[in-house]
Amino acid sequence: MIKLIEVILIFDPADRGRGNLKKINKWLDKRAGHPFGPNAGKVAGGNMLQSKIYIGAFEGLDWKKFADYIGRLDWSKPSKVQLLVNFDGVFAGVSPEKMTGKGKGIS
Repeated sequence: MIKLIEVILIFDPADRGRGNLKKINKWLDKRAGHPFGPNAGKVAGGNMLQSKIYIGAFEGLDWKKFADYIGRLDWSKPSKVQLLVNFDGVFAGVSPEKMTGKGKGIS
């Protein structure tokens, strides 16, 4: 049975025009079979989210390679890039330092 990996990616609006989401979606499409879906936009309260939030469920995704790829992209505010991965029903954050391979495991 192939394991389903659920991930949430959050980044600062300042990074919208950098093309990173397009690169990430191309990476995911090639390795996981499909890209992230569209951002939800408005949320409860009728307000727009200030952060860009993308959610996906991918069969057999190697989350460590995915985190490493995200960490190597050119971000204007890398400290505001957050990756959450669902480990057996609990989402855990992967810090930017750990995304680039400088750290070990998850935070």
